[in-house]
Amino acid sequence: MPLIASCTTSWDDGHPLDHRVAALLAKYGLTGTFYVPIETSRQVMTAREIRQLSGSFEIGAHTTHHVVLTDVSAEIAQDEIHNSKAHHLR
Repeated sequence: MPLIASCTTSWDDGHPLDHRVAALLAKYGLTGTFYVPIETSRQVMTAREIRQLSGSFEIGAHTTHHVVLTDVSAEIAQDEIHNSKAHHLR
């Protein structure tokens, strides 16, 4: 019986160069999840770029403000994750 393996990748922080990563993943038939915060001091993809990327890849809930989830209350952590995902799906 042939061995069947699965592989996926995970990409954090939504840098605009992630489009190059996505192109390589697509070229080689790999999947990936991109985690993109809404507000951060770093450069991130635009909402339009994220929606475009979501046509071929999963967009995971990162956080709204790129907080360290273990440093905030459970309520704030939940809001950060929920609001991030809801924002990307608009």
